[in-house]
Amino acid sequence: MAIDSEHSEYAKRKGQWSKLRDCNEGQEAVHSAGTTYLPKLAGQTDSEYRAYLNRALFYGATARTIDGLTGMVFRKAPMIEVPAGLKDMINDVTLDGLDLTGFAEDIVEDVVEVGRCGILVDHPVAPANATKAVAESLNIRPFLKHYDAESIFNWKTASRNNALVLTQVRLWECAEVAGTNEFNASERKQIRILDFNELGQYRQRVFVEKKQIGSDGEKWELLQGSEVIPLKNGAPLSFIPFYFVGVKNGLPDAEKPPLIDLANANLSHYVSTADLEHGAHFTGLPTAVIIGHSDEVAEGVTAPEYRIGSATAWVFPNADTEVKYLEFEGKGLDSLEKRVEKKEEYMAALGARMLAPEKKAVEAADTAAIHRSGETSVLASLAASAGQAIEDAVRFMAEWAGMAGTVTFKLN
Repeated sequence: MAIDSEHSEYAKRKGQWSKLRDCNEGQEAVHSAGTTYLPKLAGQTDSEYRAYLNRALFYGATARTIDGLTGMVFRKAPMIEVPAGLKDMINDVTLDGLDLTGFAEDIVEDVVEVGRCGILVDHPVAPANATKAVAESLNIRPFLKHYDAESIFNWKTASRNNALVLTQVRLWECAEVAGTNEFNASERKQIRILDFNELGQYRQRVFVEKKQIGSDGEKWELLQGSEVIPLKNGAPLSFIPFYFVGVKNGLPDAEKPPLIDLANANLSHYVSTADLEHGAHFTGLPTAVIIGHSDEVAEGVTAPEYRIGSATAWVFPNADTEVKYLEFEGKGLDSLEKRVEKKEEYMAALGARMLAPEKKAVEAADTAAIHRSGETSVLASLAASAGQAIEDAVRFMAEWAGMAGTVTFKLN
């Protein structure tokens, strides 16, 4: 298989992630998708469709729900306990100024939105024979990196000593490439592969697109000098320090996004709103009708225009001519209004359901009588999963930095 081949679960879920991202982004993103979310009506021209699209209102229920649920998790500050020497590091846990709480907010929002992301614990390569003081001055120390669901496009696992372990992760990245001057830098798409070499040592490699595709058809090549063997206390790592974050656990499996049903309802509501606005536009505007009059003009003479307004007079030679307005009657728009309202109620229920306790599955016969003392909600499960992944990542970060002590990270 090619380097850029996708895991089957990634291919299954990426359409759902895209839909959720657009719904969270709002009306501009949904409108930009055009017929993906709002199909053309039969017989519509391009100009008619653009008017139909522009009249459509996208109701931001998905974004409001994501913001609200994320805010509930951080209504109380996370409980953080780390060794004294690590406190400065967690104030800039990503090497770009983001502290651990801000990092956690990004993780939780991503999991609420699409149900998945990942955390890589990484360490810059120190110059040869660099002293500890030199490494500190260059800020060479462990840090965390957040990868969204779309970036984690393939992975492999294997059973070792009766445990499931991660053996490979492939990640999409964008890297800045310097141009001929300071103003024309560009971005390059690349693939970072985390796996093991022949000696069982954890390694990282970066692949970039070839300038010319060879006879083998492979369009990616190893970036010169990109292969590294990260070391901890002078020895290679025996595992991949990448932590998956899901709704229920930290397994690599791509779970169903918790808000996908809400997004689908939101987009269905969008179509109903478009139809309602379309119908209201044409039935709400007055349309004049002239009965008993015909504009018969000589060849080459322009027929008169009838303008509506107090400054305009209409004069007809036929005394029996009638002038009326077409008036919309019936319940066609009422049914659309009710559908819109019903879908808004449905969306509210779907968003609130994130907070409702899940029904526990039927247990084995000998434990069927035992009831759980406290049902956990989907949101609580998500917060626990994210908190555990962050705690594990920070704990290894402390170990890699050579700092002993307790590491605890708990989300509300």
